[in-house]
Formats: sequence, C-alpha cells, structure tokens
Amino acid sequence: MVALFIAHDDYYYLTESIHTLQSRLPSFVFVNRIPFFGEPGDWPKTVEVVEAAGATVIVGEWHGEIEHRTAAGEHLLSLGYTHALLPDGDEIIEPRLLDTLLKIAEHDLADTVSVCWDTYWKTPQYVIRPREPFTPCYLANLKVAKPVAGHQYRGGRHLHLGEDYGIVHHLSWVGPYE
Repeated sequence: MVALFIAHDDYYYLTESIHTLQSRLPSFVFVNRIPFFGEPGDWPKTVEVVEAAGATVIVGEWHGEIEHRTAAGEHLLSLGYTHALLPDGDEIIEPRLLDTLLKIAEHDLADTVSVCWDTYWKTPQYVIRPREPFTPCYLANLKVAKPVAGHQYRGGRHLHLGEDYGIVHHLSWVGPYE
C-alpha cells in the first residue's frame, strides 16, 4: 500500500500530512505544474516541501483532477502498488483510522473506503458543526476503482467507516496563509 497525494501549490500542511503516514507507508506526491483553476501557484515550493518531508515527488502536467488522479494511480500500479490511501496535503488522518485502512487493504476487504472528516475554520479550534455530510473516498484498490470527481472513486466493493473508526482532519480553511 502507498499514499497517493496530488498537489499544485497546496503545501501549507503537506509536511504534517506526509509525516502522519511516513512510518507506515511510502508517500508519493504528484505535483501538477498547472492549476485546475486560476493562475499558476508556487508549485516549485510544493516540490521543495515534499522533498524535505522525505516523500517521492513526481512532477507533470495534467488537465483536471480526474486526469491527475488517473495518471497517478496508473503510475503507482506500474510500480506494483495495488491499494492507495488518498489524502490531500491539507488533511491529517487519525492513527486508529490509518490502522483500520491498512488492515482493510492488507486483507483486500473493499475496493473503495469512504471516511468521516472534520473541517476546521480559521484555526484548529473552530470545527464546523454539524459535521459536513461529505464522506471522501480515502482508500482505493487501484486495479478496480477509478476517480470520478474530487475525493470520489467508483468501482468494486464499497465500505464506509463511520466516525467511531476515527476521522480525517481537513484543514483547507485554516490560516494564516503566506
């Protein structure tokens, strides 16, 4: 199993996200030189952050998130990885949830696994309540599941893990930014 990150210039929490996984599985970060929307950002800074965190970086150009995720999955399959954890660089996974996802992959119990997450506003002290109903796909069997939009993959056997298994902490709305 491997961690598959896609990124452009979203490096603010990437080191922390990589470090929460690093002792348990290798991390690959596929850095896109072009943004999905708007003007290009500081993708070279993202490359620096990934390298400093000790993850493997792959730089390329993909037009859209589905193309980006598909190419990343195909690359990892070519290296022999069949299951991938699917964090973004602004997400921190709880250890007990990571343990469960690793066991699911090891025993091939599902092809896609969705999880619960908490989204934070401005600082880590402000968690959005009620919890957002979005349950991102966080584990995918790369041979079976394919990206369809954002954190969503389809194909094969699906499993949803409720909050009792742990959550992902989503920090994309937490500042300050540079």
